[in-house]
Amino acid sequence: MNLEKSGWHEYFERLSRAVVKSRTEAEVAALPRGLRTDAAWVALVAVRYDAERDLIEIGFEFADKTTEDYVISSPRAVVIEKHGEALAAMEVTDCDGAAHRVELKEPVALV
Repeated sequence: MNLEKSGWHEYFERLSRAVVKSRTEAEVAALPRGLRTDAAWVALVAVRYDAERDLIEIGFEFADKTTEDYVISSPRAVVIEKHGEALAAMEVTDCDGAAHRVELKEPVALV
């Protein structure tokens, strides 16, 4: 399902609240720039859309409790995949057409 850009901020605020409560993990293999970890799964802690800077930040927490933000500049599209009513995966397409995909280990119901 495609998300309208006008709804990104609110949707990601709800998603961030839900992932903090669920402590869900995300697979990071489909992130083109990768993260500074060899782990296949890391904790997803937040997703934010900053309209002023036109970017999406995806926050991850590693086993050692350090965090890293994965930044997607000038996003053009956000597609979400649901399992029932819960989010199972999302894919962000950037201005160059590259896909940045995050799959969740367990689907997360938004609050």
